[in-house]
Amino acid sequence: DELLPRLDVILKAIYLLFNEGYNSQNTDQLIKKELCEEAIRLGNLLSQHRFTNVPKTSALLSLMYFQVSRLDARLDEEGNIVLLAHQNRQKWNRDRIEKGIEFLNKASQGSEISSYHLEAALASYHAQADSFEKTNWKAITYLYRLLEQINPSIMVHFNKAIALGFADGPQRGIDALLSIKGLEKSPYYHTALGDFYAKMKENSSAKNRYETA
Repeated sequence: DELLPRLDVILKAIYLLFNEGYNSQNTDQLIKKELCEEAIRLGNLLSQHRFTNVPKTSALLSLMYFQVSRLDARLDEEGNIVLLAHQNRQKWNRDRIEKGIEFLNKASQGSEISSYHLEAALASYHAQADSFEKTNWKAITYLYRLLEQINPSIMVHFNKAIALGFADGPQRGIDALLSIKGLEKSPYYHTALGDFYAKMKENSSAKNRYETA
């Protein structure tokens, strides 16, 4: 009887374990595949138990499978992180993407929509796009708006602003980013602004943002 009330805490712990593997706080080893695999193993155990095999368990598994499919493309030869826009999509693991789709379909059963559902749906658009430019940015913007409603955070606002810039043009992205407070010390924030300013041919502003980053 106590399994379901505790499930949210268990799922959060598994997701935190996965995130430490996917984007480690240890600067000597930015990706720890063994932690990602362990999180997926634990998620699969939950999906095989009759009391914890619920849609949000499948949604978290879907999200983790989509994310882990890109691991081989996330580091360059020097061990530096390669951002999504520059990753070699030929290195993405198609079997893992198919597992992500399988669990996303399972997660769609029932009426509950968790943050894992929305994050898995976001990851699915990235995983199935032929290129960064051909990504369905309008759908991604819509999903971030929904995610803002059920699990608002500064990083959700940040990612929505970037999606807006790709969906509706760089000026929209700039306006949305400048409206966010609290990211002034983030290099990713200033890099994103620099990229949008560069697209607007505002080279001086772009240079300033890159130097700040």
